[in-house]
Amino acid sequence: MNYHWAVLDIAPTNDLKVIKRAYATQLKIHRPEDSAVQFQCLREAYEWACETCVHKFHLYDQYEADDAGGNHYP
Repeated sequence: MNYHWAVLDIAPTNDLKVIKRAYATQLKIHRPEDSAVQFQCLREAYEWACETCVHKFHLYDQYEADDAGGNHYP
């Protein structure tokens, strides 16, 4: 499992709701005023997961658009 998913304590996913829920859950444990370093790791993991999810969504969206235009991939 990737470090970022482990920090969020979830399996890899493309579901933003799952990522946001995991972040909210972990935020209750790793509050910025109690542990700045752990909070920073959590925030970086959250941002990475969201960015990865959105990036995969755009790649899939582009693939669907190309496929609709008659372009077929091997």
